[in-house]
Amino acid sequence: MKRRHWKIPVLLLAVPVLLLAGLQWWVASRFTPGEIVRRIEESRNCRVSVGSASARLFGFPARLEVQDLKITPRDPSLKPATPGETFIYVDHLRLEVNLLSLIFNELDVRRALVSGVNMQTVKWAEGGNSLKLLLAKPGTLALPPVAPLTLEDEDEIPAPAGEGPDGAELPFHISELPVSSTLHEARISNAAWSIRNDRKHTAMHFKDTTAVLTGMTLDPENPAAAGTPEVSVTTRLVLDSPQADIRTLDFLMNLNGKYLLVDPVTGYLNNNLEFQLALLKGSLVNRIPTLIKLNENLGKLKSSTGLDLELPPQATLLSDTTLKAHLKNGAIRFTDDVFFPFDTYQLGLDKESWLSLRDEQHVFTGRLLAGGDVSKKAVTGIRSFLEKQSAGLADLLGKTVIDKIVNPAGNIELPFKSTGQIGRPEVKLSEAFMNSLKRSGTEAGKDLLKDALEGGNKIESLIDSLKDGVKREKKSEKETK
Repeated sequence: MKRRHWKIPVLLLAVPVLLLAGLQWWVASRFTPGEIVRRIEESRNCRVSVGSASARLFGFPARLEVQDLKITPRDPSLKPATPGETFIYVDHLRLEVNLLSLIFNELDVRRALVSGVNMQTVKWAEGGNSLKLLLAKPGTLALPPVAPLTLEDEDEIPAPAGEGPDGAELPFHISELPVSSTLHEARISNAAWSIRNDRKHTAMHFKDTTAVLTGMTLDPENPAAAGTPEVSVTTRLVLDSPQADIRTLDFLMNLNGKYLLVDPVTGYLNNNLEFQLALLKGSLVNRIPTLIKLNENLGKLKSSTGLDLELPPQATLLSDTTLKAHLKNGAIRFTDDVFFPFDTYQLGLDKESWLSLRDEQHVFTGRLLAGGDVSKKAVTGIRSFLEKQSAGLADLLGKTVIDKIVNPAGNIELPFKSTGQIGRPEVKLSEAFMNSLKRSGTEAGKDLLKDALEGGNKIESLIDSLKDGVKREKKSEKETK
């Protein structure tokens, strides 16, 4: 009898080992390149290839890995199948999970790592977005039934019908999750994404991108448990206009913020990001639409004030600058004033400014300051203009007008407001600024009257100036005869 006792502990050990081995075999047999390809292609409008895949359950944490993943259009005869237009390539994906946490009805994801990402997509001129079509369900139309062209980027593929009002899909609610989930770290590294916009004839590139999300918890029974996960992104943003052979933007950017995926009160999908965006020294702007329109407005002031000011189309950021903002419901709203010290001019934007990412509507209020050399040249132009009008009033009017546009530091300061489409903005100098210029002549007249009452000689200078002007005109008439 005693000899049989040793079999009991052996059996107690053998059963879980066999179960784990069976689980390892079962997962490995289904986590293969062929199985991954089948599952993705059945659910998405794309073709997929996988170089290799592996599953390791006997580890702490367990690990799933995929190498050389490629996602391309399904049908070579239909959009988005234009050669080289749309694709997603990923060198390496790895998911590290604590499987023991599933015993307690929790999913504990230690790390989700994606590296070597290369994406290319397009927004078509007639409407539609190739990335959304690529990842849509099989059978989705290439373009919306009616391409809405009133808004620049209102080209999303319609959402599938759901249970909401008017057939709209209901928003995701955290209670739909089967278990509580904790994500300690998600990281995308060495990533690049090129987006061609055929409607605007532009090409946007995100280069050398790294993005990290840490500390996210999703509890179906407690939406507030998510807390405030942290997100950070480092990238280079380039915006080109190939037709005009112009690089409009070249920004070096670091973003840090707090991200709420789910509303802590309602539990619905939220996508709420409060962030600080640092534009790094050396970032470039060139021929941005707001500045072009502002230059047009400045040109109109030349005939009435003598202000001859044309801002250079290109500018480089002289020092790192941080913008604080809030992204919610597809709109970025500034939470603080921000000041950009470019080399040829300086730009300040007020905290009330905002930009909609969905349709690119915007309202920017702020001020533009011309650099020292540009200001000196413009002030000289004003004085020359006034000399031609009346030499006697040049000093008086010059001081009155210049005081309205030149700040104590000696730089011309122009308050403005930019609205409408960010690519085709309506830009106006502030009404308060324009009204102050119109009042300059009245104020000059008041100064002249005050000087006369106090026994000054400015009124005499004006009279002498007018006499000299009359003499010059008569002399010119005689010479003409």
